Amino acid sequence: MSGGRCVRRAALIAAAFAVDAAIGDPVRPTHPARLMGHAIAGYERAFRVVAGPRPGHSAERAAGAALAVGLPLGVYLVVRRVLGALPRWARPFGQVWLVSTALAGNELAHSAERVGDGLDESLDSGREAVSMIVGRDTRQMTESDIVRSAVESVAENTSDAVVAPLFYAAAGGAPLALAYKAVSTLDSMVGYRNERYLHFGWASARLDDVLNLLPARLTAVLAVLGGGKGLGDLRRAWAERVHHPSPNAGLVEASFAYGLGVRLGGPASYGGTIVDRPYLGGSEAPAPEFGDLTRVATLSRRVGALSLGALVGGLLTMRGRS
Repeated sequence: MSGGRCVRRAALIAAAFAVDAAIGDPVRPTHPARLMGHAIAGYERAFRVVAGPRPGHSAERAAGAALAVGLPLGVYLVVRRVLGALPRWARPFGQVWLVSTALAGNELAHSAERVGDGLDESLDSGREAVSMIVGRDTRQMTESDIVRSAVESVAENTSDAVVAPLFYAAAGGAPLALAYKAVSTLDSMVGYRNERYLHFGWASARLDDVLNLLPARLTAVLAVLGGGKGLGDLRRAWAERVHHPSPNAGLVEASFAYGLGVRLGGPASYGGTIVDRPYLGGSEAPAPEFGDLTRVATLSRRVGALSLGALVGGLLTMRGRS
């Protein structure tokens, strides 16, 4: 990458981060993530109509793999075409806006705050608020369950929705950032290990795992350091990552647990089935409490800012060596 391109890329991600911090993620039907969601749902409906009510596992895997490869590639090519069609003076503004739509740092922090506001009102309101950000059963949650679920969701999504989009924007601008967003959206819609998506969503889930390997590890380091902790806690988080079925989420959640000084993990209900996972952050640490909703939002924002600084610093260092 040339020196000039490194500087432009650094300016791009800094400006996009500022736009997300200022205006967040406005809800509108033309938001790229919503358009991707409609495309995924439409493709799945078409496949199930053509394949019938009982498609074979190989057919599901083939159709899912085509979707997992085709959507990100299509998004990448479309974004490049759109940017290329803009007047030269408008392209930087288009890049900044598109990268900002791949980020969700502002919305992520506010989601934790909305859970806190819901709990202030009533337990049912807290359950409703947390149901918007987690995939587990929420109807029987206690306040402790609600808080823990929100903290875990914010931790995991700091990597998926903040650090990773910045990472891929730094590497390839808006086209690569939006292609990553397509993979992340696929994982959130079809990447489940249940009867419906075990085979259809397999390729999407695996691709998401691969693309998040580096961003998750950057997030883990910054979560521990951003929480004022040291390398010993980072080593403990690394050791505990195997207690989670995801190769990335376990590391990120464990790192946030140590950064906050709380215990995450434990039993959770998914589709009526209790999944009992080992604790992260040390079994002797306290369970997260109401006040930790504000603390995790603060740590998430801090990790986002630190990752921006690390990536901008890396790009400017590359400029100096080119």
